Order: sequence, then C-alpha cells, then structure tokens
Amino acid sequence: MNSEVAILDYGVGNLHSVSRACKKFSNNVKIVNRPEDLSSATHLIFPGVGTFGVAMNEIIDRGLKDSIFSHIGAGKFVLGICVGMQIFAQRGTENGLHEGLGLMDAEAIEIDQFVGSKTVQKPNMGWSEIKVIDDTKSNRLLKGTASGESVYFAHSFALNIAGAGSVTSKVTIGSTEIPASVEINNIFGVQFHPEKSGEVGLRILKKFIELGIEE
Repeated sequence: MNSEVAILDYGVGNLHSVSRACKKFSNNVKIVNRPEDLSSATHLIFPGVGTFGVAMNEIIDRGLKDSIFSHIGAGKFVLGICVGMQIFAQRGTENGLHEGLGLMDAEAIEIDQFVGSKTVQKPNMGWSEIKVIDDTKSNRLLKGTASGESVYFAHSFALNIAGAGSVTSKVTIGSTEIPASVEINNIFGVQFHPEKSGEVGLRILKKFIELGIEE
C-alpha cells in the first residue's frame, strides 16, 4: 500500500510546515478542506497551531466531521498534533467549554490547572525531553525514539486523560508529568510539534506515514 497523506485545513496554522515535512517521506501529500477530499486518503493529519473551539467550529462548518469518523472507522490512520490531538477529547475548556470529537475519554485543560500551580510558565514553549513509556500494549509511533530525546512544545493546554493506557510518552512540567503522546488503535496524537522537532520529529512523522506499509 502506498500512503496518501491528507493534511486537514480546519482553520488552524502550520499547514505548510507539516506538508513540507511529510513530503520527505511521501510523494502523495495534499492539503484538504472538503469532505470528499478525505475519501482516498490513507493517513490524515490534524496540524496544530490554533484554539480548540475554532478548530471544532471549522470542522463542523466545513462538514468534515462525518468524513473524519468514516476515515477512522475504515481503519485508516489519524495523527493529531498539539491542538489537533486535544480535539480528540470529549471536551476542551479553551475560551469557554467546547465539545470535541470524543475519540478518547479526556478533557483539554490549562496546563496550570493540570499541574496545580499558577506559577507554571504558560505557554509551555521550547524543547523538552520526553519519557517514552515502554510497557504500553502498542507504541508504534515512538519505536526507535528513546526516553531523554527532546522535541519542541508550544502549548497552554494539555489532555487530562481518564486512565493511562493510551499514553505512550510524557513530558514533565514543573514536577508533574503530562501526556506528550497517545495511541488508541489507529488514532495517534502528539502534544509536541514533530515538524519543528528536528531529526526526532521527522523520525516520528516517517513512522506514522509508514503505518500500514510495513505491517
């Protein structure tokens, strides 16, 4: 199977940075914003510079929600980056309460609320080491990535996830570990920006694009 990578234009930024990074590993990468454009894609990416409510409103207004669920239901692969991962939750609290896609039992909350300290730096921006969780049942995206490697973060919200089974890596903010990546069957998410994370980020994007080819 050859990967056809669709990068979803849903009112958030960084589309072209993500596209340029993906084109290193696939010659079939496109930016899409219509439901019919998702039908042939094997890999769908939600880029991640924006706000939860705007992202969800654009998905609904552009009629993309059903096509997203059809893509996932067909067993095809999805990757959410930063806010693109956060909208996988049931709800988000950025600028009010907003309903998410409900793909996981989670809520996107402000990092100072997660950490329990108003003194935490917000946004959390810059390079941070991640702790890769090796005992998860499945950690396909981070194979070859070691604990202690650094990736680039830029976020003020984090996923508060019920249970830990979907979390595949963590990052420490203050003295608290928050989810840095998740995996549920064919659904993947990273709180960091792989397109800005040098060789480590490119390795992770390559792993995602190769899913289904090497299996």
